[in-house]
Amino acid sequence: MLEGKKRTQNIPKDRVEFVRERVNQGKAFKQGVAELMAINAQLFHLMDKQARDNKARGQRGTDG
Repeated sequence: MLEGKKRTQNIPKDRVEFVRERVNQGKAFKQGVAELMAINAQLFHLMDKQARDNKARGQRGTDG
């Protein structure tokens, strides 16, 4: 997509495999980023829960 618009482009036969490989690499990268974002969201949730639990118990956080 470029500027919010889908584009199509003809790929010469001798370049199809190269382009297909690059597309697959891009998909794998995007999937990896999505997994990292999900992990970070879980960690944020756990840290927030721990901070709330510590506050309820009257304990200080681990950062100081």
